[in-house]
Amino acid sequence: MQNEKTYSICYIAGREKSYSRTQIVLYALQAGKHRVFPLLPSDKSFLHYPCLLFKFLFIVGKCDLVVVGFYGHFLILFVRLITRKPILFDALVSTFFVMRDRGKSTGGGLKDRIFFLIDKLAMSAADKIVLESDDHTTARARVFRLPLRRFERIYLPTVDSVFSPQKTADQTKPFCVHFHGEFAPFHGVKYILDAAKILTGKNVRFRIIGNGITAEENKKYAAELNLQHVEFIERVPFQDLPKLMSEAGVCLGIFGDTKRTLHELTNKVVEAMAVGAAVITAKNAPVQELLQHEVSAILIPPADAAALATAILRLKNDPRLREKIGRNAREVYLQKCSLENFCKSFNAVVENLMQSKSEKGQR
Repeated sequence: MQNEKTYSICYIAGREKSYSRTQIVLYALQAGKHRVFPLLPSDKSFLHYPCLLFKFLFIVGKCDLVVVGFYGHFLILFVRLITRKPILFDALVSTFFVMRDRGKSTGGGLKDRIFFLIDKLAMSAADKIVLESDDHTTARARVFRLPLRRFERIYLPTVDSVFSPQKTADQTKPFCVHFHGEFAPFHGVKYILDAAKILTGKNVRFRIIGNGITAEENKKYAAELNLQHVEFIERVPFQDLPKLMSEAGVCLGIFGDTKRTLHELTNKVVEAMAVGAAVITAKNAPVQELLQHEVSAILIPPADAAALATAILRLKNDPRLREKIGRNAREVYLQKCSLENFCKSFNAVVENLMQSKSEKGQR
């Protein structure tokens, strides 16, 4: 892959090199043949930010533009104070919406206003902002009162070298339902457990991988329901997920009862698409930008355990439908979400931003 022009780019982010989004953006910039100066922390701690910004002082003079990666909401404010060079912000998430989802703020409260201001100032400091869906771009523009032209939509990719269809033996028995995630409230693991209760005795087992905010609460709830057919696994190696997903009969997305559920696509859905798995997830606007009900996914109402249980049984009993949905999901992934498409789109945003700044400078 080669752009017409290449640039010297400082890539500064709040997450370490091993973090998937950091890897993907760094890969995209390097695929564009740019000269990249990465400034990345060793882990996700905010304590690394002063050191990153100090190093930035010595690098910024060599760069044509700055890409601020995830989570860069605080970094970008100082980057803008230091330089007038173009800034591309890979925003990915909203502090304001995430904190509401986690119950850390309520509408109109002091914390709510602070989180709103963090997002507002961070996005105002950027010349261009990359988000993962059209639903996100229109919502952020409306809520934070920013011009829509400042936003660019690039669908979530994953690491193609890891997430691809896996050759496996026949799917595990009893029928396996797979979920992995960070147990955020919008994931709605409680509803997965309620669906598991409904499916007791139906020769279905559930494998739930991960840890996070609601994990302990969910595990306690599973014990109360006496869900002997639900297995919790705290962590598996990243590279092992595709095999586990391919062995399962169904992969699950999100099912929560929060507003964020209505506005998220999430990595787990894209990863299921990439491996060609049959996926069930809540019906919402960003999901429907990519997936069609009964064609490339089974889409159900949020926070509806009965609907989830029905969908699981349907796919369990209809292997042809499972195969069709997985095949079509994989095709959508290749057409719209592949790493190659992400690289092309991301570098096109870089090129357009630089051309726009150049034209303004010549006026």
